[in-house]
Amino acid sequence: MFFLLNLILFIFLTFSLAYILNKIVFIYIPSFQQNSVLNTFILIPLSLYFSSVLYFFNLILFKNSIVSLIFLEISLILIFYLIFAYKFKNKKVIYEKIVNNKNDKFNKILNFFFYFLFVLIIFIFLIKSFRSPHGEIDAALVWNRAARFMFRDSGEYWLNNFLLESNFHAGHPFYLGATIARIWTYLNIETKIAPISFHLIHYISTILLLFYSLKFFLKKNINVVISCIFLCSSVLFLQLSVNQYADIPISYFILFSFICDLEAFSFPKIHPIKSNNNYLLVEEHALPIIDLRINFNYGSKNDLNNKGITNLAINLLGEQLLNGEKIVNHFEKIGAQYSSTVTKDTSYVSIRFINNPSNVNHIANLLNYMFTKYSITTKIFSHAKELVLSSIKARNLNPASLISMKSEEKFLVDTGYAHPVMGYKETIELLDLEKIILHIQKIINKNDIKISIVGDIDENKSAFMISKILNKVSNNPTPKKKNNILNYYSDSKINYINFDSVQTHISIIIPSVTRLNKNYFNILVANYIFGGSGFGSMLMSEIREKKGLAYSVHSYLMPYNEIGLMKIGMQTQNKNTKKAIMILKKQIMKLKEAKFSDEQINEAKIGLLRSFELRFDTNKKILGTLSAINELGIFDNYFINYENGIKTVTSKSLSSAIKSEINFDNILITAVGTN
Repeated sequence: MFFLLNLILFIFLTFSLAYILNKIVFIYIPSFQQNSVLNTFILIPLSLYFSSVLYFFNLILFKNSIVSLIFLEISLILIFYLIFAYKFKNKKVIYEKIVNNKNDKFNKILNFFFYFLFVLIIFIFLIKSFRSPHGEIDAALVWNRAARFMFRDSGEYWLNNFLLESNFHAGHPFYLGATIARIWTYLNIETKIAPISFHLIHYISTILLLFYSLKFFLKKNINVVISCIFLCSSVLFLQLSVNQYADIPISYFILFSFICDLEAFSFPKIHPIKSNNNYLLVEEHALPIIDLRINFNYGSKNDLNNKGITNLAINLLGEQLLNGEKIVNHFEKIGAQYSSTVTKDTSYVSIRFINNPSNVNHIANLLNYMFTKYSITTKIFSHAKELVLSSIKARNLNPASLISMKSEEKFLVDTGYAHPVMGYKETIELLDLEKIILHIQKIINKNDIKISIVGDIDENKSAFMISKILNKVSNNPTPKKKNNILNYYSDSKINYINFDSVQTHISIIIPSVTRLNKNYFNILVANYIFGGSGFGSMLMSEIREKKGLAYSVHSYLMPYNEIGLMKIGMQTQNKNTKKAIMILKKQIMKLKEAKFSDEQINEAKIGLLRSFELRFDTNKKILGTLSAINELGIFDNYFINYENGIKTVTSKSLSSAIKSEINFDNILITAVGTN
């Protein structure tokens, strides 16, 4: 009875610690796609390691008292649990199960082959282990002998004895010997169950680590084949060197460390500069280049009656004169790339330059001059104005630009989002230099500025550069801005615009979610299935493959900060316009039904996660993402939250989100072409 109770206690404590470690460890490597049970089993060796350290010290301090050992282990579990509860109490990590196509017979065969081999090698392993439970000479001398000293001598004389042989093998006295002795202590007997179970746990955990890491890193069904090859080689390994058990735990920890190391650098590390959440930094030291972006909390939605004024004002920032020469030319002299951009929600300037003390100082001084002097002549203003007017004229002659403008004008009426970023000919012509200067003074406000930096620079140097850039920049209270609420139109749901063109451009707008909406990831997955995944989407299958009405058709989310949209776009021959619109409406009704299979949802999740990783392969891409999350204030655990947001989508949550967040009663269809 005593034997059984101690065995149950040992198993319970080991699994409890492994479970808590799972909650702590795997939150840092979220892309390692597992379920909670499997994660726990994989981390049992790590649990054994921590508890064996406790056993080691219990032996020294308490002469191997079973009561004190239990107390120490329970205390360790509580400590780890408190760490988990404190750091992650508001975070939920759910790991995506590995998905295989249930209808893929070939994949079924491969999986069967894997499980067959898995059972086979475990069976062979057990037979060999019972024949030689303590391993060959290396294992017996190093860690099994150490285990006997620890178990039998209760800390009196064992220390000097087992350390004499410890240099013969890479065995860790805290782990290899102490684990076996710990099991014997619980069972109160030197039984072969201890080394056999120790070997088996590590062997299985190592196999699972390799198999599922391959599943993640290769991301193709071919990984099943590779895993089978590994298992076949494992059988061969057992035949050739079956009793080198001391190597198995080492193999586990090497593989586990390798996976953790790879995952540690999967995504860029974002941190605020000097604890200021408005200034974010990602250090990338591979190249001596710095990418800098300065966001102003002003977009074309804030133009009010002067439509297009923000775009013109931001364009003029780089056109200012310094010593009779334009600022942009001063950037070019040191090889720096300068650009400015205005969107409906925000505006920003971007700089890319080579990192050296002279360049950093020069760039900071130039930007500070831009943000404080407003040295714009009438001639420069008139020239910039003419360029904008020319762009507006070209826009109105482009059917793709025209349909985007006309559809949003109608759909987003009475909001700041309705007009195009460049404005209109009549509003631009009314602008004068005085209005521009006053508007720039509103835009350049330290309270509203957010700065994102990516590249070869540390936090202290970044802070110094920012302080120089923003020196004496106005620090006025942020003016109250108009809230934009979507007021749906009441007239025709189909808007035909006559335009002399070979093809008709079709655009459909559907009210959807903003980026910060709780159902954003559900709608993102739904859009991927509907029209965001290219050739695998519902729209492409129906419009191109079955009907042959268009070369391409797609849907995408347009999550403005205050208003969320889903857009559908395609081109077709003029004669097919009505037919195409009819089919698109039918597909939208299918989306409304939200009858997606688990297979479709899982494929969409995997596709989105794969494409997500491609956003960070260059510094410029990192800067774009960093700037966006800086603007929205979502940098805290951004990558983990994004992955978990995708992975937590289910058929039930997706269906509920579509019904609650997408307004199918207010759809606008716009067609630009020859009727």
